[in-house]
Amino acid sequence: MARGFNSEEVHILSLMAQSLNDLCPDADWMLPQPDYSSLIWESPDIEPPSLEEIEAQMIINQQKHDDTRWLRDRIDAYPSVTDQLDMMYHANALPQELQDLLRSVKETYPKPTGI
Repeated sequence: MARGFNSEEVHILSLMAQSLNDLCPDADWMLPQPDYSSLIWESPDIEPPSLEEIEAQMIINQQKHDDTRWLRDRIDAYPSVTDQLDMMYHANALPQELQDLLRSVKETYPKPTGI
């Protein structure tokens, strides 16, 4: 049975993969474990980056990740686009054409009573 990764390993694997893509965007490779020693380089015409190069790029990518935390938090906190549109529909805050279209969909597929 294959062992899964914990959240820290997934994060490291993601950072390493992004860093490899940043450093060698045209290369083909596999990274079965969150460890440089597991790197399988499949692009003989492209020199693989060193561990040091990958680690330096990982620091840059981690900083980018940290700098955009607010965005991920905000996305998680917003209601879905569907819910936002429904709120705007019920508040009559949409252009008439969109209001009419949504009303038509609601009439074509009415919500069952009791839900």
